[in-house]
Amino acid sequence: MGGALHLHSKEGEGSTFTFMLPLQAGSTDHAAARPAVPAPVATTLPVAPGAGGTRRILIVEDDPFFSHLLADFVHGRGYTPLVAADGEEGLQLAQLEAPHAVLLDVMMARMDGWEVMRRLRADPRTSHLPVHFISCLDEWQRARDLGALGLVSKPVSREQLAQVFDAIEQAWAGALKRVLVVEDDESQLSSLAALLAGRDIEVVRCKSGRAALELLAHSHFDCMVLDLGLQDMSGYEVLEAVQAAPALRHVPVVVHSGQDLDREQLRVLNRHARSIIIKGRHSPERLLSEVQLFLHSVEQGGHAVEQEALALAGGKVLVVDDDMRNLFSLASLLGDRGVQVVEAENGQEALDKLAAEAGFDVVLMDIMMPQMDGYEAMRRIRADARFKELPIIAMTAKAMPGDHQKCLEAGASDYLAKPIDTAQLLSLLRVWTRR
Repeated sequence: MGGALHLHSKEGEGSTFTFMLPLQAGSTDHAAARPAVPAPVATTLPVAPGAGGTRRILIVEDDPFFSHLLADFVHGRGYTPLVAADGEEGLQLAQLEAPHAVLLDVMMARMDGWEVMRRLRADPRTSHLPVHFISCLDEWQRARDLGALGLVSKPVSREQLAQVFDAIEQAWAGALKRVLVVEDDESQLSSLAALLAGRDIEVVRCKSGRAALELLAHSHFDCMVLDLGLQDMSGYEVLEAVQAAPALRHVPVVVHSGQDLDREQLRVLNRHARSIIIKGRHSPERLLSEVQLFLHSVEQGGHAVEQEALALAGGKVLVVDDDMRNLFSLASLLGDRGVQVVEAENGQEALDKLAAEAGFDVVLMDIMMPQMDGYEAMRRIRADARFKELPIIAMTAKAMPGDHQKCLEAGASDYLAKPIDTAQLLSLLRVWTRR
């Protein structure tokens, strides 16, 4: 109907929804539905209107007048604008809204465009995004060195903006990835396909193991999402067949299962799959994150994974968690990056491992465990002079107010809330191992 819905929200104060419709139904004049441009307040996260195409363009610009002009142009190209008034806000929108490209200013308060670009490239969720700078600075080479498509200097003509979008669309043309989703439950299959679709991903659906192997043998796929409980053959048999075919071993496999797996099953799966996700409340978010991580690694020719491997390879990490699924998931993630992983299932076992072995670079410590919880384990570790400076990253599923401070007081160097964000974990490990 040519309308729009705007949201302005501030934590602790509330939200304002603005619903706009043209006076004449079916009007082709979309002027009334143009996105509102917020004042540059970091705590406001504007959500763009639904009209204007399926692809979303994130505009990070602190000049309200110019950001409004850019939003008009984005609408005119058939896309949906997302508007951020500064760099920090832009990063939040990039992580929350999964845009398809970014138009980025440089000179902004709190965080300039160069730093925004570095953080976008450092996060696997956003490292693939086409980014084009629009700035009053003339530093084209610096923009390209950071991985941007280019830089145009203000003032910008419509012809220059058209060239910017030509470059973005060319980047999109080469970025489509194919994912094979193997699931025999029709509702689950539809949900997974909807979750992955629309993010420069072509989703191919499949309900049986044999059909999946046939598709893999005759088509190219960048990733496979596999359920274990198939009707014609088990997911384990599919994995074994994939591993037996040299041409298919490179395809990353994300196992997405509702089965309660024992230790031996997890060991088998970790030999063949890149990631294991148990179906549950947070599994869709983690599945999307894992698939995007693998696809972006493929897109960069493995460069992102190689960089991580260079930063982490040769390290030794003690992983302390009473949930076997978490232990094996973290062991697989870190093992792929050349990290030696030692496992412990409770605080006392962690103390025993530290006493028996030398050379640990970091400890990943779960909090809620039987026998001895993470708080007590960290206090005892810090009481030993040998481990005064050993980095300890606490992991907890509670994420209640005060948990962060409680972890630090017990001896943690840093803190992660579950479900663990893969990119954040790897970033913290790189920081603490360098120290």
